Amino acid sequence: MAKRTMYAAIALAFHTGLIAVATIMVYAIERLIHLLWPETGPLLFERIPLSWLFQAIDCVFILLFGAMGAYEAYQILSEEENK
Repeated sequence: MAKRTMYAAIALAFHTGLIAVATIMVYAIERLIHLLWPETGPLLFERIPLSWLFQAIDCVFILLFGAMGAYEAYQILSEEENK
């Protein structure tokens, strides 16, 4: 049981690291776009602020990798003792 708990913790830590790296990369791309168009915030289809798109991408990364990490940890913890 202790070995499976360690593996589950490693899986959660790995997915948390993926969330952090993906969020930092999205932030860096957003900053780069703002450096290219500094006078005004860029708009998507001339209506929606582009920052909303980046915030939505962050939310998707957090939800997707967070849910996948929790599910993987659950699978590891609920494995049969024989495996």
